[in-house]
Amino acid sequence: MLEAPAPTDPMIDQVIDGRYRLLRALERGGTGSIYVAEQISVGRCVAVKVLRSSLVDETKVARRFEREAEIISRLEHENTLRLFDFGWLEDGRPFLVTELLDGETLGQRLLRGRLGIGEAVSICCDILAALKEAHEKGIVHRDLKPSNVFLQKAEGDVRVRVLDFGIARRAASTTLTEPGMIMGTPAYMSPEQSLKDSIDGRSDLYGVGAILFECLTGRPPFLADSAQTLILKHALMQAPRLNQVSDGFPSPLDELVASMLSKTPELRPQTAQEALSKLEPFRALRGVAPAGLRDPSFESHYAPEVLTPTELRPAPLPARPRQAGVALLAGAGLLLLALAGLGTLGRAMVSRPIDIAAPTGGAPEAVVPAIPSPMLTPPGSPAPLEPVLDGPELEVTAEEPSTAPSTRRRRRPPPGFVDVRL
Repeated sequence: MLEAPAPTDPMIDQVIDGRYRLLRALERGGTGSIYVAEQISVGRCVAVKVLRSSLVDETKVARRFEREAEIISRLEHENTLRLFDFGWLEDGRPFLVTELLDGETLGQRLLRGRLGIGEAVSICCDILAALKEAHEKGIVHRDLKPSNVFLQKAEGDVRVRVLDFGIARRAASTTLTEPGMIMGTPAYMSPEQSLKDSIDGRSDLYGVGAILFECLTGRPPFLADSAQTLILKHALMQAPRLNQVSDGFPSPLDELVASMLSKTPELRPQTAQEALSKLEPFRALRGVAPAGLRDPSFESHYAPEVLTPTELRPAPLPARPRQAGVALLAGAGLLLLALAGLGTLGRAMVSRPIDIAAPTGGAPEAVVPAIPSPMLTPPGSPAPLEPVLDGPELEVTAEEPSTAPSTRRRRRPPPGFVDVRL
């Protein structure tokens, strides 16, 4: 029997699109509300998610709503929330209709304490199974966290459902974020996502590693009082190891979680299937209670990961298009022509002798022609020096070579300077 509507919400008891009667509010969030509704045509209960009326004019928010419906409609895995319908209200707000789940989120479950090894591993294996289909279809979730993982009660067991693909991205899609805006939840966000680098499915595997870490230890990998500090810790600090926070974890499981939380995507499992294959054997530990906590507030130090020499090697530069190469050669040619012009001008300026008047009371010994600068003179035989035609009061004298040692200390001028003796 369907529940009586609550009178506090004006949407309650409204029939939207002529097919769904809203019965009660199930959850209210920052962008919309989720209602339990009756699908009138078949009499079944469904969940209806409606955008908040104050955001009806926010084009990007409405577009995310529409994109979430589009993405979920492409996913068919049993561990992904199923979409039934999508439409628009008369006031322009979008809504989507999904299956109604009975149970609780993983975040609600963790409020009662951490999980056993087998239980935590089983939940994360189901998450990875859902991600495997999404990644193969080019979809990256980007917001994996305990509140987006639902533990559905099903025939005496629990079935995991991955929720909220609102900020998921397809590989070829454009972003809906403003410049400088970071989308995601800082406590579970991969370093490349927080730094606005390009991301792929390996970013989701980092999120799964953070969820598994919290399920096993009772706390996320990093603790901080602000989102900014959390982002910096995920980007710069090594995540603690399981056995640094608690006791009794198998070393292979400790190593696997550490690899999933690696700062470098290349050091993580490369696909959801690979991570699933490595994690699956630990399902057999179902019923194994977690050991005692060693240091619940353990924090690692600011220490970058040690990379192998191959990873330290700079990435090869991308090949330049042919047009860019032609333009580069043309620019180099123009630069050489300009330098040649400067060389010609320089030779014209220094190829003639420089006349310097003698100081008062003394007669000049000689005027030595300027030595052409090696920076401006091209290779080859030097041009003959011309005699002085102007300046009759000064004359050029050639110095006779002498084998006798000189008694005068003369300082040799640097190349390109004029040696003038007065």
